Amino acid sequence: MIRRLCEDKSYAVDRDKLTPYEYIWVLSTTGRDITTERAWSILVEATKDVCQVKDADDYGQGDTFSIKINKILYHLDKMDKSVITTSYRNWYQSAIENITNSQIWDWYRIAKQLRLDGIRHPYDILVDKLSMHLPELEMFTIRKNYSIQ
Repeated sequence: MIRRLCEDKSYAVDRDKLTPYEYIWVLSTTGRDITTERAWSILVEATKDVCQVKDADDYGQGDTFSIKINKILYHLDKMDKSVITTSYRNWYQSAIENITNSQIWDWYRIAKQLRLDGIRHPYDILVDKLSMHLPELEMFTIRKNYSIQ
């Protein structure tokens, strides 16, 4: 229903009533645009949410990239915001440096099979790494030429 409403360009999308993903999805699917600054702030907001909510379902079986954030990046790419998505992906990869899909999940499965106590779910490790790097993400600035530093 909201998509149909948003196709009418005079309809104002209320950002506060939508999740970051829903908001970007509506803009992307109805051909609306978003400023570079606003897109970046939504990515930061979504990242904070992923780190605070700690929903293990947000990571697929063996993935190290948040499904929620990946969907937002997909729609931003569709909106021709590759400067933002590339910068974000670079930050994300540097934040989880030394963690690969296979290593972290293989270790977790082996530890579970051996019934080792005190095993941390890979999701917790990823969230800890991202949380440590959140201040760095928030400090990025968008320059006039739309590069993110």
